[in-house]
Amino acid sequence: MSFPVGIQLAVLAGSQEVPLPMAPGLADLLIDAQVTEVADGQSLFRLTFGAQRSDKGTGPDTQVLAEGSMSPGNRIVIMAMQVAMPTVLIDGLITDIWLDPAQNPSQSRIVISGADLSVAMDLTEKIRGYPDMDDELIVLEILAQYERFAIVPETIPPVESDFPTVLQRTPVQHGTDLDYLYALANRYGYVFTLRPGAVPLTNTAYWGPPKRIGVPAPALTMGDSGFANVNQIVFTQDGRAAFQVSGLIPGPTEATPALPILALEPTLLPPLALKSPFPASALLGSRLPTGSDGFDEIRAMGFAQGRVNQSSTGVARAEGELDVEKYGSILRAGGLVGVRGAGMTFDGNWSVQQVHHKLQRNRYTQTFKLARDGTEPLLPLVVP
Repeated sequence: MSFPVGIQLAVLAGSQEVPLPMAPGLADLLIDAQVTEVADGQSLFRLTFGAQRSDKGTGPDTQVLAEGSMSPGNRIVIMAMQVAMPTVLIDGLITDIWLDPAQNPSQSRIVISGADLSVAMDLTEKIRGYPDMDDELIVLEILAQYERFAIVPETIPPVESDFPTVLQRTPVQHGTDLDYLYALANRYGYVFTLRPGAVPLTNTAYWGPPKRIGVPAPALTMGDSGFANVNQIVFTQDGRAAFQVSGLIPGPTEATPALPILALEPTLLPPLALKSPFPASALLGSRLPTGSDGFDEIRAMGFAQGRVNQSSTGVARAEGELDVEKYGSILRAGGLVGVRGAGMTFDGNWSVQQVHHKLQRNRYTQTFKLARDGTEPLLPLVVP
């Protein structure tokens, strides 16, 4: 299927080990492909086909299902090809099938949907201990179980992390591997996500703080000049999003005094905005260090700092839509992008939180969600 600006859609489907290019007959039935990428959490996909029956419309089953590669549990790789160079939008597993056998056979539709390979990490609940391991080692231990998917771990050790011995405590997992990975990330205000690698059928598992370093994508430009490349964008500022954490938690034993916990500013670096609600905005909230009972002081501080960091990331938000042909590039989640033409309050670099790709014949559009820690640009210029 061909798209604007020399882009072609390529889909691999089949076994989890070796998915193969989609059969030409299925490619002819494909109506659109949609992928929702996120900077934190699980990315999703959806393929919509015409639900024609095999054998000239009189066969026992729809051609998409009869072919066999589009079955739950099979692997799907969706790529946008530019000059034979693949941009992998998602590498995932099929989870659901939806069929609408309309009264008019030409309007029948079948939808194949699923999520990234983290689906495989969310199938089996476990109770498992991790003796003599800190949280980063636990993450690496869990990811090693999925080496069949060629997952390369990228982990950032938390500053406020301890290394417990078996004499102190043993971390215990209750739930699926994916649940535990999310819980370990949330403890420090971290994100966890699987992102396709530079080479098809490889993936990177990122466990660390929201990414603030890297070359921003081409700028999203508003206005009526010849440089404008965004169909629509709307900005919001949440004056009550950010908060500090301060208070006391019980000591490790009844005989020890309560421990003071204080997290007054985010530690995410570099900042993305010049004007932040920290340290003394009129609406800056204060929270107690709840959820830290039984923690030692280091772990409680890490938990409190993570909550403050998370609260700072959504002070300003933006949502919009662009046409890839007009934009001239493919915007991706998990990185940075510049904004210009919106005025001093909202211009500057932003974190790309979510991108929804919609690929149809002769059209490729994206809707996106951005976020950052305040208003006004930190730098006077953005990458054009």
